[in-house]
Amino acid sequence: MLEAAEQRGWQVVVWDSRIDEARERQALDVLSHQADAVVGYFKDPDDVLTRHLGGVPLVLLERGPQQTRFAAVGIDAATGVEQGMNHLFRAGHRRIGMLDGVHGPGPRRLAFLEQVRRLGLPVDEDSVVVCTEHSVAGGEAGMERLLAARPGITAVFGFNDLIAVGAMRTARRRGMSVPDDLAVLGFDGLSLGELVDPALTTLHIDKRQLGRLAVEQVARLRAGEEPLRGADAWVVPELVVRASA
Repeated sequence: MLEAAEQRGWQVVVWDSRIDEARERQALDVLSHQADAVVGYFKDPDDVLTRHLGGVPLVLLERGPQQTRFAAVGIDAATGVEQGMNHLFRAGHRRIGMLDGVHGPGPRRLAFLEQVRRLGLPVDEDSVVVCTEHSVAGGEAGMERLLAARPGITAVFGFNDLIAVGAMRTARRRGMSVPDDLAVLGFDGLSLGELVDPALTTLHIDKRQLGRLAVEQVARLRAGEEPLRGADAWVVPELVVRASA
């Protein structure tokens, strides 16, 4: 996104909310008085965002256009997770768990549960563990809890690549072979996934496309035009098969 903004001569301020709702609202309170537009990941519903926005144009990331009245750029988690789950299913996996990164029914968890149901696989409340951090350490701890609850799983889907790498580290520390004993699937497509051993199979998000679409949405709002809607505002992840699954 920074590159796309620079091409238009725009300056960008980055605020790390640390996935904390209070910090997200603080960011809106501050940026609404300092910026011409705000782009970001926010968990709050539209009415809460409106109260903290002060009328500044807002573009939401990873929220489907049908899920908000604000301009948005969505990641098509449903299509991406379908690709990943089909890959695991074809490889023979029937007991699959998830390491989530958010509390509540986020798009990636909903997509995972939908695919589990579609494929007729067993699933219960222990099939999904929420990691306390979006990090390798968070994935390690989450994988320990998932294996304690579901010791028979043969594959795991990580909310992001960092969490997935953490799952691999826990599996190998327990003497499990990846992917023979446990297949691991990530989501994001970070370059880190190519560096670990075995290399991480992942659902790759084209970050450049995501940034271009977000900047295009801002440009449309600033020009008084209607934002992109529907398929034009979606980024579809691509399955990248490597050695971990």
